[in-house]
Amino acid sequence: MIRFAVLAAAMGVALNVDAAPGSPVLENLVQTQRIRLGFRDSSIPFSYVGTQGEPLGFSVDLCKRVVDALAQDLKLKQATIDWVPITSATRISAIKTGRIDMECGSTTNTVDRRKDVAFTVPHYVAGVRILSRADAPLSTPMELEGKTVSTNKGSTAADMLAAFNGQLRQPIKLLLFATSAESFGAVRDGRADAWLHDDIQLVGQRALAPNPAQYVVSSAHLSVEPLAVMLPRGDAELKAAVDRHVRSLMRSGEIHKLYAKWFEQPIAPTGVILRLPMNFLTRDIYRNPSDYVPDLRVLRLQ
Repeated sequence: MIRFAVLAAAMGVALNVDAAPGSPVLENLVQTQRIRLGFRDSSIPFSYVGTQGEPLGFSVDLCKRVVDALAQDLKLKQATIDWVPITSATRISAIKTGRIDMECGSTTNTVDRRKDVAFTVPHYVAGVRILSRADAPLSTPMELEGKTVSTNKGSTAADMLAAFNGQLRQPIKLLLFATSAESFGAVRDGRADAWLHDDIQLVGQRALAPNPAQYVVSSAHLSVEPLAVMLPRGDAELKAAVDRHVRSLMRSGEIHKLYAKWFEQPIAPTGVILRLPMNFLTRDIYRNPSDYVPDLRVLRLQ
């Protein structure tokens, strides 16, 4: 239990996990003063790699704040973060197998994923949309019929495209990639007609392109995607602690400073400004932070 861990840490006693059942992650943090966090390489602005190979992004900063707070809870002198690279295809298995203790990326909380992992309070609500070239714009799923479309392997957008295919006369040719940079690159290089993914990922990759005006993002959301830090399933003590600290960041207003840093100000490595005002769903979560996510998906096939 947390109280036992705090007492033991304060006394300089090494915890015996068998004798003191509780959170495996927090017990290990007390014993080793280390925690393993998963990050992505091109999920701008949530989780990506800087010019020196360092993890950057909104989710990365959020996780750092949480780890600092956990260290204070446990009265640790320090809490060293071991950063572990993951992809959309490997992130869930990395949590399930214990390769990482928390995932700091851009993962949607869904009912299917909650069978394998847990999530804290969402920190951003995205929506799946379509990115295409401005000289050949595509704005609805029906317009993807017979087209080549890229997306990220293991993403909710990949599941959505598979569902679309069952309703189209001419199937979509699906190209799956490990990263957002690769999915966008397929459109940029003419290998794909469109990229279907979370809108913030589309906007982020477009902003980094040499000529962003060459690409357009559809206006209509095809789904609602509450993005949250992913945690091991069944570790109720860890989840309660992380939830408490994420809620504190939201209720104190600190989350608004982090949001402004990554969505409204210049970000590394190019100094691009995404200029994305906070959408109303994200604002509502910050006002009333909750880990409750309804099992509702929105699909528009017009």
